[in-house]
Amino acid sequence: MNDDAAVEALQALVRIPSVSDRDPDKVDIAAFDELLAEMRRRFPLLHERLEPTRIDTHGLLFRWTGASAARPAVLMAHLDVVPVEGEW
Repeated sequence: MNDDAAVEALQALVRIPSVSDRDPDKVDIAAFDELLAEMRRRFPLLHERLEPTRIDTHGLLFRWTGASAARPAVLMAHLDVVPVEGEW
């Protein structure tokens, strides 16, 4: 993926309003479905070569099998944004 394609992919993902909330009734699950579908479209090899597992409504876990299970590693990120409310 060249720099322009990477920027375009990031822009497309950021435009999707994946806003989280402590109250599950306030979370737009369709936005997270859209985000995960866009990730699958933009990064097909990730979904083909790693083992994806959907966690709850908008979590995603990828298992990347290595040469050995003796020294596992975990890389973590989040897909949601949290609106700024009150004082930080």
